[in-house]
Parts: sequence; C-alpha cells; structure tokens
Amino acid sequence: MGDMRQKFLIRTGWLILAAGSVSLFPACGISHFKSRPSQTAFPPLMPVAASPTIPPDADILVQSQDQISFFAEDGASYLKIYVDHHYVGRTNIAPKSALKKWGEVLGSGRHLFRFEKWDLRPSGNWQTLAPKYQPRPRWVSISASSQTVVSVNFSDHELKHSVSIQVHSLPNKK
Repeated sequence: MGDMRQKFLIRTGWLILAAGSVSLFPACGISHFKSRPSQTAFPPLMPVAASPTIPPDADILVQSQDQISFFAEDGASYLKIYVDHHYVGRTNIAPKSALKKWGEVLGSGRHLFRFEKWDLRPSGNWQTLAPKYQPRPRWVSISASSQTVVSVNFSDHELKHSVSIQVHSLPNKK
C-alpha cells in the first residue's frame, strides 16, 4: 500500500510541476506570440493591363530596378515615362528588385525624358515617390542606327537614384 501511495504522490507531483510550468508561460511572455497579429504582407497585385510590348526595332529602351536590403521592402513598383512633356507609357509592374522595361520607336533626335516612380503601398494604394526623390528630367539623343538604353536605378530605400545612358549599335537592316 505504501508503494502505491508513493507512485500516486510522484505522479501528482509531476502534474503539479507541469501545471505550474504552463502557468508561467504567460508571465514569461510566451503567450504573447499566440495573440500577436501576423505582419501584414503586400496585397496581391491589382488587375492591370498586360505588360507593355517592346518592339524588336525599338530605338529607346528604359529599364528600372531597385536595390533592396530586406525581402519586406520588395513590394511592387513601376516607372511612368514622359517624352517631350507627353505620357508615352510605363514599365511592367514587378517587384522592386526585378528588372522592369519599356521600349519604343521614337525616331532620331533629342528628346526630353521625365521618369516618375510609383510604388504599391501595404494599404493597397499606388503612390508616387516624393518629387525631391524623383530623377530630374534629362535630354536623351536617339539615333536611327542605334538603340539607346536608359537605366534608372533606385537605392537606399528610394532616397537615392542613378540614371545611366548607353548607346548600342544596331545591326544593318537588309
């Protein structure tokens, strides 16, 4: 009988110890994880028109990309393009870290380009980058025998940007 009583006390002791440990979880903040709301992720992309088609003989190609530090910063974005004070199109909508492109046949000459960056906010609304962080308008020369590539890159949480222009020769058309 004493052996049975000892086993009962040991089992009861373990149960009391286990119950006491579980009751300590809230005091340690462990229950905080259960009640903590999950982080809001970026909402799915809103329905938009298909990505712009780039003609094979495009004499201007604009590409944009962001350098991001953390995955959480990689929301959707695109770049609007204005040429000679007229809206001409936009790049495809893609994550900030992805390369976004737009191309067109504009013809030879000097053209004034202005770029406007747009980001999808966690609230689901599109918002333009503040004017002081947008690239300034710039003149770009286009030649019929070459393709001009304008790269607009953003970094440091969109506080900095760089614009580079390269000219590539096109093969002779027969």
